[in-house]
Amino acid sequence: MPLRIRRFFAKILVAIAFAFLLSPTQAANKDEERLLRRSGKIATSIRNIQADESSKIPASVMSQAKGIIILKQYEAGVIFGAKGGFGLAMKRAESGDWGPPAWIKTGEISGGLQLGAQKLNVVLIIVNDKSLRMLEKAKFQIGVDASVTRGPTGSNYEARIGENADILAYTDYQGYYAGATFEGSFLLPDRRSNDLTYGERLEVAEIINSSELPTPAFLADVLELLAQIETSHSAE
Repeated sequence: MPLRIRRFFAKILVAIAFAFLLSPTQAANKDEERLLRRSGKIATSIRNIQADESSKIPASVMSQAKGIIILKQYEAGVIFGAKGGFGLAMKRAESGDWGPPAWIKTGEISGGLQLGAQKLNVVLIIVNDKSLRMLEKAKFQIGVDASVTRGPTGSNYEARIGENADILAYTDYQGYYAGATFEGSFLLPDRRSNDLTYGERLEVAEIINSSELPTPAFLADVLELLAQIETSHSAE
């Protein structure tokens, strides 16, 4: 066997051995770091969208949101197809505050013209009860279970959203991205991340509808950013 191949297998064996040697405390710390990194990327998605007037979510839109999905999408291809990514889904409680977040992951986007995008930040504002019920499915498809429309943008936009609206999309990207739609994109529960967050197996519907689950500490920055968007009009 060539030396290069032997070295490759040796590295794999060392990595496997190291994984087994991790103490429960080390494993827990690693899981916590993973959630913190992911939540940091979610917060960055919001900041990037709000940094540009052409993608900025108006306060009047955010204040009417009944639910929200925030995504970090990766690996868009040329012409068609984008896959890979993760995000959070939340529902607004009767108090007006955001309820506990459920981790989700993205499937393939098959519709729309896409030209070499590397990273795509997405905020989907859910504005009616029909599309809110979509979150209670084990797997849901944007464009099938609910339609998506590009949302109005700008600091001074005053929106009164009609009943015909389902989901308003706000996007920012790194790399080239042209004419993308979300037709064909589907979202699934990220069971591993939800298990790590809440310490038990819960479905997305159980999480977002719960009035008893604690708010994870990692969500603080995300909630602060959403509150800033909602109150931004009065501050300007």
